[in-house]
Amino acid sequence: MGATGVVVLGLTQLRARVEVARAIAGSDGDFDEVPPLEVVTFERPASVTAEQLWPVMIDHELYAKLALNLTAAKGLTPNGLGFQRSCVDAAGRSWSETCTLWEPGRRFDVDVDTSDYPYPLVRMQGSWRVEPAGSEGSTVGMTFAFQPAPGIRGRFFVAVMHLAFPPILKRIVRGWVRVAAISAARAQ
Repeated sequence: MGATGVVVLGLTQLRARVEVARAIAGSDGDFDEVPPLEVVTFERPASVTAEQLWPVMIDHELYAKLALNLTAAKGLTPNGLGFQRSCVDAAGRSWSETCTLWEPGRRFDVDVDTSDYPYPLVRMQGSWRVEPAGSEGSTVGMTFAFQPAPGIRGRFFVAVMHLAFPPILKRIVRGWVRVAAISAARAQ
């Protein structure tokens, strides 16, 4: 890795450390900090309302279509606190997720069962949220807090996660906004 790559990686990790306090404040606080907690956050304004965006955000099948690493995501139980969903990646590996926080129209969090997780992580939590912003817009965001597995694979995955995840999350949000805008136009 060249000097530029080292600087970019260092700045990315520094930014992630700043986000740790925010993630811990919103988590259940039971992360073991060895290996260290890592956080990836993406947030942007959206040209649709939170009410228009929420139904799109809780569509698990749409999420799988938009997330480059997934080929399927299926709700196994109805949406709400405790809902279960299964996810399948591009290599056919699957895992389950459980909803740990459900604020209808605003936010949901999941814990990922890492016992079958195909990535070198000890723990993974995700949070999806939308907030009203003005009369015709909203702010949408996702945060992923995770602990890498000990060793070189885990450390390498942290770097990959910080570099690759933001563009993936940007694609998901763009897709959500596009689908919500189409649905809103059809409803008029």
